Amino acid sequence: MMKFLKIALTTVSIAACSLSNMAHASIIDWSVDRSSNIVSYHGSDSNLSSLEWLRWDATDGMSINEAVDLYGADGWQVATSLETSYMLNDLFLTGQFNAEYEHIVTSNSLARSFGNLFGYTYSADYENDFYASYALHLYTDGTSVSTSRASDEYQIDANGSLRVAEVHAGGTTFGFTRDTKFDFYGIAMVRSTGQPATEVPEPSTLAIFALTLTALGFRRFKKQ
Repeated sequence: MMKFLKIALTTVSIAACSLSNMAHASIIDWSVDRSSNIVSYHGSDSNLSSLEWLRWDATDGMSINEAVDLYGADGWQVATSLETSYMLNDLFLTGQFNAEYEHIVTSNSLARSFGNLFGYTYSADYENDFYASYALHLYTDGTSVSTSRASDEYQIDANGSLRVAEVHAGGTTFGFTRDTKFDFYGIAMVRSTGQPATEVPEPSTLAIFALTLTALGFRRFKKQ
């Protein structure tokens, strides 16, 4: 009986690890080529699978029109707030972003992972090093300007409280135009890859696999 319990516990552990890995798949589904500044998605979300992204720090300080002039000939176009929402929802394990303005508190590890992918456009020397990624993009109407930003947790001084890592995105920004530019804002740009979505195992598949292994272990135990 103890042998069977060990088999069952091992199987459940494997299944649990697999499900845990899927929960954190958002990070491993993305990669960055720093030589070309291209961020690629390798997951199964059909809203993301046909797009690649330009790192935000590659266009830091540019206006939308300047970025299009520089990169447009290579197929790059300004991302919409809806496309940006799909990307943020995947990377920050949320479904909250939907092109309208939203704000979430997130973990510092996810904020850092985002910065490593898309680059930091702003930093400050506070009590601890502060890094943030800011970008302009277009609203869903294709004309109004929208913004997104993700920042690490930070503490301004030794007596100040810790500011949490957070993400702001979506909506329209009053007074911003395609010629607006800031030293610490990049431009969110996407390019079509023409690649279809790839399939990954569903949690239910993993659960069935775990139950099958447990049943086989039980049959083996009974025979002994």
